[in-house]
Order: sequence, then structure tokens, then C-alpha cells
Amino acid sequence: MVDDRTDPGGCSPPQAPVTLRGFIPKAQGLGFRWHSDNPDRIQRFFREPLGTRRTHLHVRPVGSFDEPLNLLFRDYLRHDSLAAREYAETKRSLAVTFHQDREGYVRANEPTVWRLLRQAHDWAQSSRWTPGPTDA
Repeated sequence: MVDDRTDPGGCSPPQAPVTLRGFIPKAQGLGFRWHSDNPDRIQRFFREPLGTRRTHLHVRPVGSFDEPLNLLFRDYLRHDSLAAREYAETKRSLAVTFHQDREGYVRANEPTVWRLLRQAHDWAQSSRWTPGPTDA
């Protein structure tokens, strides 16, 4: 997981189709494909350039309600190699099983994500976690 905590500018929910006008062309200029039909009105979703390794680019405004949760999950997986390995193995297995069923994949992945988030919460409490520095 790579995090760029830089606010892309104008990513204020829920007006993203309008306020992301400056960011969308920049990402598209790099070949990323914007999924404007993404139902999440806070997070913006881009996919990799065609013909390249699968990459998901999730763009959230700094200060959005789910920003700390995602940073906690990132930092926990970086801290705990067994949890990271389990997460990766689960995702790979589900990608095979649900190759043509995105919604099925997401639903099947939820128990693992929520269990790891509970573990991450415990780790955050015991370690007095705060978000690490940006990867940018």
C-alpha cells in the first residue's frame, strides 16, 4: 500500500465531479482511468493505464471521515507482516474465485478486512498510533 496524503486540491465531498476537474486531467494524463460511476461520493477511484500492472488509485480529501481508518489499516499492515501476508493471500484467492464478480469479491473480503481492522485498532491503542508520514 502506498499513501500519498497530499490533498489533490478541490476534493471536497460531495461535489467531486465538479471540484476534481483539476485533478482528474492530471491523473488521466498519467494514463489513469477515472471511474466516475464509483458510488462512493467521498473517495474517487482510478484504475491503471491500459496494458500495465493492476493499480487502484483511491483519492480522498485530507480530513475526510475515513482517512484515518485507511491510514491505520495501511500502517498496521506495514507493522504486522503476518497480517499483511494474510490480507494478500486472501485477496489473491478471492481474485481467482470471484474473477468476474466484483461485488462477490468485495462481500467475501469483508470479514477479513473487518477482523484485521479490529486487530489494527488494538494495535493502535497499545502503540499509541498516529498516522505516519506521507509516502509522497
